[in-house]
Amino acid sequence: MACRSKVSLYLYSGVMQEQRDTLIIKCAEDFQHACQLPVRLPEIVRKPGIKPHFDDDRLFFNLTHSHDLWICAISTEPVGIDLELPRSCRMELVAKRFFHSDEYRYLLQDDFRSFFTIWCAKESYVKYLGTGIDDEFKNFHVTDQHTLAKQLNGCFLHHFQVDDYCGCLCTPLPFYQLLDRRTTYENRD
Repeated sequence: MACRSKVSLYLYSGVMQEQRDTLIIKCAEDFQHACQLPVRLPEIVRKPGIKPHFDDDRLFFNLTHSHDLWICAISTEPVGIDLELPRSCRMELVAKRFFHSDEYRYLLQDDFRSFFTIWCAKESYVKYLGTGIDDEFKNFHVTDQHTLAKQLNGCFLHHFQVDDYCGCLCTPLPFYQLLDRRTTYENRD
């Protein structure tokens, strides 16, 4: 299937830190094959203060992990992704500090059940932008009146669930593909 604009999410479990870059490149290779793009194994560029990216401007990636799950988003467009396993934490305190007042009011109405969904949407958006969590994190909101926003500043916010985890993909594309590659990776020392 040829594609000009596409985003695929590669889901793994048990990924060790030292395997990360190898799997990112493997995902990029698989994505290029699936899109019938000329296959070029990109290099990952990491510089202080700049979102990690490929040296190939045809491809974009972003990573997230929570506990045992790891997701790599590969796309022909910029992308941001976040994944969280909902857990007990000081939600009200965190929301007051990091969330927009509209989001905080939304959470009060839903008894904080959407806390991690909102967190994932906000984090996926700043990862898309490449800014990370900074002073501006509180200045935008991912809720519309009484619902979660589906779009923000020209980007689609794709909320998803995998097992007990919640996540959000931020991309200018209205669709995505989740490829569950859950193979447990073991340290083979």
